[in-house]
Amino acid sequence: MYNKQLGGGWVAAAVLVCVTCYLSSCATTAPTYIAPAQATALSSPAPVDTARYAIPSRPNRIGRIVAPVRINGQGPYYFMVDTGANRTVITANLAEQLGLDVEHAPTATVQGVAGSIVAPVVTLNLLQTGELTIHDLRAPVLTGPVLAQVDGILGMDGLANKKITADFIKDRIRISDSRGEPAELRFTVIHFELISQRLIMADARIGHIPVKAIIDTGGTHTLGNLALLNAIAAQGKGDPRVLESAVFDVTENLQYGRLMLAPRIRLGNAAIANIAVIFGDFRVFHIWRLDEKPALLIGMDVLGVLGELSIDYKRKELHVRAR
Repeated sequence: MYNKQLGGGWVAAAVLVCVTCYLSSCATTAPTYIAPAQATALSSPAPVDTARYAIPSRPNRIGRIVAPVRINGQGPYYFMVDTGANRTVITANLAEQLGLDVEHAPTATVQGVAGSIVAPVVTLNLLQTGELTIHDLRAPVLTGPVLAQVDGILGMDGLANKKITADFIKDRIRISDSRGEPAELRFTVIHFELISQRLIMADARIGHIPVKAIIDTGGTHTLGNLALLNAIAAQGKGDPRVLESAVFDVTENLQYGRLMLAPRIRLGNAAIANIAVIFGDFRVFHIWRLDEKPALLIGMDVLGVLGELSIDYKRKELHVRAR
């Protein structure tokens, strides 16, 4: 994810994760969304191997939400949708295809989970996807494995009154104007607030612990801060089976954390079990001023097991239903 840094620059918290050191037996299953009674499953699934836009998470693969984007009338190009990003980012390869002058472009500092990088910033005259149209968009240019297989990251620029819907079963994504209509009864509704320029934050609970949960479709794995780890340990709820994991961020820096199963998480009336969370003193929590209270960054390892996810920025609601 890419957030404007407090005091200047952008924050990039998109990560790849590698379990690097086996510390003890830690057999886990995929995260499980436990739907309330009124939620119903979808039908007519798209074949898993052909999913292109709303790619579900599987035990051997983390999903993504990908939108077709046209830039300056060219495309479509394929951008990963990142709900934690307040700025859109393009890859160096795409900048070259578009004939943009990266060498003489102004620069900005992009802060990652584990480090920072100074990146050139180019201007896109026109970006279009769904019912979203943005003129004169400034976008950092980045490279690296976090951006593998996509042409860029679609941030939250211009989405103040929009609605994003990802259907992981029918392999569909829609970006539209929000009509302000309430969710259908088959959806579970989770209210959220917007912090740090359109970052989605919902109230959650782990056991009896109140938690601030950031919804991040650009992150592969769920991260937790040390305040949450300490609160879980104080209640005697921690899983003794731990793996050391390396978190590799978009600035191509590494930070190590501890991977362990977390107790069941509740978001409104929704519950999620079997979540393997990587805990660490990640810089992004300090930048968002969430380092002193229990906080989670919920990634696609969890969100990708849903059947459908809608984000209504006008109503400030998440609408979810089970697979």
